[in-house]
Amino acid sequence: MEQTLLQLAYLAASIFFILSLQGLSSQETARQGNRFGVIGMSLAVIATLLNSHVDQYLTLIPLLLIGAGIGFWRAKVVEMTEMPQLVALLHSFVGAAAVLVGFASDLSIGHEGGHAPSGLYGAEVAVDIMIGAITFTGSVVAFLKLRGGIWHPTLKKIPYLQEIAGSKPLLLKNRHQLNAGAAILCLVLIWVYASQLGAEGANSGSLLLISLITLISGALGVHLVVAIGGADMPVVVSMLNSYSGWTASAAGFMLNNDLLIITGALVGSSGAILSYIMCRSMNRSIWAVIFGGFGAEPEAAPAVSSDEPQEERAVVEIDADGLTEALNGASSVIIVPGYGLAQARAQNDVYGLTQLLRERGVDVRFAIHPVAGRLPGHMNILLAEANVPYDIVLELEDINEDFPETDVVLIIGANDIVNPLTQEEGNPISGMEVLEVWKSKLTVVFKRSRNVGYAGIDNPLFYKENNRMFFGDAAKSVSEVVTNLKA
Repeated sequence: MEQTLLQLAYLAASIFFILSLQGLSSQETARQGNRFGVIGMSLAVIATLLNSHVDQYLTLIPLLLIGAGIGFWRAKVVEMTEMPQLVALLHSFVGAAAVLVGFASDLSIGHEGGHAPSGLYGAEVAVDIMIGAITFTGSVVAFLKLRGGIWHPTLKKIPYLQEIAGSKPLLLKNRHQLNAGAAILCLVLIWVYASQLGAEGANSGSLLLISLITLISGALGVHLVVAIGGADMPVVVSMLNSYSGWTASAAGFMLNNDLLIITGALVGSSGAILSYIMCRSMNRSIWAVIFGGFGAEPEAAPAVSSDEPQEERAVVEIDADGLTEALNGASSVIIVPGYGLAQARAQNDVYGLTQLLRERGVDVRFAIHPVAGRLPGHMNILLAEANVPYDIVLELEDINEDFPETDVVLIIGANDIVNPLTQEEGNPISGMEVLEVWKSKLTVVFKRSRNVGYAGIDNPLFYKENNRMFFGDAAKSVSEVVTNLKA
C-alpha cells in the first residue's frame, strides 16, 4: 500500500513537471509554469521523506534546508549578467550528484539495503557515472568560458588552464580520434565492470574500474566543450541542460525511481529539442555541438567584408540630441537587445523609453534573436524583469520582414546577431540567421567601444551609410534620450 501511494505521488509530481514545461514555453504563462514546477518538486521531496525506507532524517533535513537556503539566496542576488554562469554551474551539480550516487550504489551492492549484484545493474551504475562525469566537467568549463576565463592570479599560472577557459575554441590535433578513443575506452570499462557484477558469486563491484570511468569521462567532458567557441555557448548551455536530464534519467534506472526516469527524460528531450532549434538558427550542426566542433577546422575569419583595415574605416557617431530628433520624426521603432544591455543594466531605462514613445503613438517593438545573450531566453527574461509587455516582444522569424518599413532600429549591446557577414562565406558566423537591421531607414548601435562581438569578428554594419554609433554606457545614453524627449 505504501509503495502504491509513493508511486501515485511520483506520478502526480511528474504531471506537474509536464505542466511546468508547458507553462515555460510562453512568456505569458511562465510564472504559472514555475509554480507548477515548485509544486511538483515539493510533492516529490515530501513523498520521498515519508517513505519507510528513509530514516536518516537528522542528516537529510539539515542538508535539505542548507541546500534550499543557498539556492534561494543565489536566486535572489544573482545579476542577469551572471545568470548563464549560474545555470551552467547548476548543471555541474547534477552531474556531480550522479557520480556520487553511482559510487554510493557501488559500495552498497551486496550489503543490507543495497542492490543485488547483477550485470544489468552494473551497467546502469557505470553509465550513470559516465554521463554524470561528462556533464560535471563540461558544465564547469562552460561556466569558466561564460565568465570570461580564469580570474584568480594563482590559477592563471597553471599551464593551459587559461586556454581551456577562454572564449576561443581550443582545437587539439586529432581531437575527434581522442574523443572516439575515450568514449570507446569508457564503454569497454563499463562492459568489464558489468561483467564482473554479473559473474556467478559476485558480491561487489570494482572501485578502480568506476574511478577510471569517472576520470576518462571527465576528461572527455572537458575536451568536448573546450572545442566550442564562445559564440556558440548558448547552444552549449542548452545541450548541457539536456545532458543533466539524461543523467537524472540514468540515475532513475539505477535507483529504480520512476520519478527520476520521467523527469530526466523530460529535461533531456526538451533540452535536445531546444539545442536543435538553436543550432538550426545559427547554421550549426547539432553533431558539431555534441562531438565538440566535429568537422570544424581552425579558421581565420576576415575582420571586415572589405579590404579596408578596421582602424581606417570611419563610423558616423550620434549623440542624445541627434537621436532625439530622429525619434521625434519616427512612427515605427524596433529595439534589438543584446548581452551589453544586461551588462549596462539598462533594461529599465529602455522600458522607460518604450513607454514614452508608445504614449506618443510610436509603434515600438522588440526583436529577439534565439541566441541573444549567453543562454536561451536570456533577453526575454531581462525584458520581463523590466515589465516590458509580452505582446511587443517578437522572435526573429516574426519580425525580420518588418525592418524595411521601420524608421529607427536601436541596437543596444548586440553585435553578432545583427552582423551582415553572416551572408558571406569564410567566417565563424557564415549562414547564421540574423536580424537584418541594416534594411531599415536608420540604425543606431549603442556600444561602449568598437570592440568586436563574442564571435571575435568585426561588424560591417557599423560602417553603413544609414548607421550611427552611440558610444558610452547604454543606461546613461538611453536615460539622456528620455530626458530630451520629455523636454
